[in-house]
Amino acid sequence: MMRFKENQLKAADLIVNQQKQYLNDNTYAGSYIRTTDNIVVFYTTNVTAVDTILNLPAVIPIKHLLSFNVSAQNHFNLADLKARRNRVYQIAFDNNPVLLTIFVDVELNNIVVSLYHENDNVNRKFIDEVNQIIQNPPIVFESKDLSNNEQINSNASAIMRRVIQIPLLAGDGFCNLDQSLTCSLDYFGMRQAETGGLESVFVTSGRCYQGEIDYYLKPWGPLGIPPPNVYYRIGIMDTSETWYDYGILRIGDEVEPIPSIKNIDSHYYPEIQIWGRNLNQNIHLGIHLCKSGYHTRVTCGYQRSNDALFFTNTDRYKIAYIINIDNNRQDVGGPVFQFLNLSTASLFGILTGGIGNIGLTTNLDDIVRLAEVSPVGIGQ
Repeated sequence: MMRFKENQLKAADLIVNQQKQYLNDNTYAGSYIRTTDNIVVFYTTNVTAVDTILNLPAVIPIKHLLSFNVSAQNHFNLADLKARRNRVYQIAFDNNPVLLTIFVDVELNNIVVSLYHENDNVNRKFIDEVNQIIQNPPIVFESKDLSNNEQINSNASAIMRRVIQIPLLAGDGFCNLDQSLTCSLDYFGMRQAETGGLESVFVTSGRCYQGEIDYYLKPWGPLGIPPPNVYYRIGIMDTSETWYDYGILRIGDEVEPIPSIKNIDSHYYPEIQIWGRNLNQNIHLGIHLCKSGYHTRVTCGYQRSNDALFFTNTDRYKIAYIINIDNNRQDVGGPVFQFLNLSTASLFGILTGGIGNIGLTTNLDDIVRLAEVSPVGIGQ
């Protein structure tokens, strides 16, 4: 029922946003799907032609799903917001801040910088320059606690090699030999091998790359039960040097890749079958997106924004989707997906990182285009 309602609202959002002569970046401030209220909220400005839009033939049948009653609180239209965001981007390029992301929030009608290190000197120059240049109103800084998210785990234990194949699922953990690094797996895919045939690989985050070393499976089990103290070799990793985050794990003979997402906390659906990748442009704010990862397992939230930049300690990444969702550093690389029903899902991308409860996703379409690795799913 919830899935049907959300699809209905997405269709309504799309219909209204197609009326470009009346609704465009210069005439309104964005839309947001509120599934719980069964409406799509359109944030208006003083030039939004509300009456005209509501009486368009394509819109009349869906008027009951629309709300044009909320004015943009800072009176910015989408063009204003994007220009303001680009100014913050430029200040960031000039100052090289770390561990933060910058995005448009249509509900706040402002730019948000979600960050660690707000109250120390690490990002002070960037923060001061933003506050000096951008005023009336100032942008929104959301400070997050660093302690439980972007810290890399260290938990050494014996890793043994066995001549056996065990399942390798999206959302499972993997690590280096001494477990100073733990990340999560995204999706099982196929790519063209140098020999001309097809090669089985697993996609993850390039942020987990530590050179030409072996990486090992680090599975998670039911809640309250410690994971086994034996891990299995997956293989080595290729990584990207672009703005788009991905790494490609070559699969050895000790593991067997499965086109499913790990959801072992569910008694009825311990594996979510991957139908394939999402083929529709995801322009809808407020829709549900989920992720599976080693530390926080399967969690879901709502898409808050799209099209952001993420600054780490060393790199910059282009982010497609910003989600309000529980996540942890060890979840990086895991799949971001949307349920089609209780047992199947479509893939949207990779969890590239997080700032507190803000999850940052790289678009799967960009990964497929650049890495040339197509996901294996039951719908293909």
